[in-house]
Amino acid sequence: MKANADKYVSIVSAWEFTAKHSLGKLDLDGGISGFFQILDENGFNILGVERVYVHQLAHLPIIHHDPFDRMLISTALAEEMRLATADQNIRKYDVAQVWQRPLIIGINFETTQT
Repeated sequence: MKANADKYVSIVSAWEFTAKHSLGKLDLDGGISGFFQILDENGFNILGVERVYVHQLAHLPIIHHDPFDRMLISTALAEEMRLATADQNIRKYDVAQVWQRPLIIGINFETTQT
């Protein structure tokens, strides 16, 4: 991703963070407020969930069963955006990708084992 390129993160990533944080599987000082602060400080734009993304989801093959990731794939396809991920399951879809180590400012989270 170019330094001056627009950067987007789906609200679905915040939803996933909140779910995993509340289960104790993902930790960040400041919780969801800290998550949004990081996004704001790094110039990310937030994408909502649009009807077209849900329509895209309805036609997405079931290769990966994670509902958060499936919505992120659908969003990337509908918006013709590249998806930053290191998740091998996401990489099985025909979606433009940028390989990135999972970061809190990314869209894909690694969870701790409990």
